[in-house]
Amino acid sequence: MFQRDGGRPVNIRAKPSDVSDALTCVRDNVATLRRQGRPRDETTAAKPTAAFDAKRGQFVVDPGFFTRPVYRAFSRHDER
Repeated sequence: MFQRDGGRPVNIRAKPSDVSDALTCVRDNVATLRRQGRPRDETTAAKPTAAFDAKRGQFVVDPGFFTRPVYRAFSRHDER
């Protein structure tokens, strides 16, 4: 727990299974868009993180910023 101005505790911890489920879902969404041949910007615009944006997409890393490295990871995998 961290405390912000005003002294109210802010719980920033999520259940590991929730995080794992979110990451798996986003990975699968990006993989589907990649198989369709969509370029990175089009994949990001399709919002593969949409199911989690309200809960997780409003912090330090925005959804588009998160999607781009996931897309790049598939690009590196495709090159092998």
